[in-house]
Amino acid sequence: MHRILVIEDDDGVRGFLDVGLTQLGYEVTSAATAEEGLKMHEESDWDLVISDMHMPWKSGMDAVLEILDRQPEQRILAISGVPSTAARRSYISTAMMVGVRDYLIKPFSLDELHSKVQSLLQV
Repeated sequence: MHRILVIEDDDGVRGFLDVGLTQLGYEVTSAATAEEGLKMHEESDWDLVISDMHMPWKSGMDAVLEILDRQPEQRILAISGVPSTAARRSYISTAMMVGVRDYLIKPFSLDELHSKVQSLLQV
């Protein structure tokens, strides 16, 4: 069973990811902050990390950079719901440049999420 770490500050989105991915047969652990997610990442091995890019306090981008610094091969799926198209493009393009494997723009469906997750876990 593939293990997925979700880092997402929005309770509703985090719940959607937890429930949806669990129903699809993945083992899911989630964190509400980048700090919590980084701690969880240090304590265990993950097949995939799904992280929101824009969070208060420490951003998802900061978390992703730290994760990739200590584990460059970590598969990461970025998600973003930043309302401004320009800001969203900036977050996503920067994430892809530093090693994020793929991304989803909120809102997205469970089918879209599943497709991305399957693709990333088959690499």
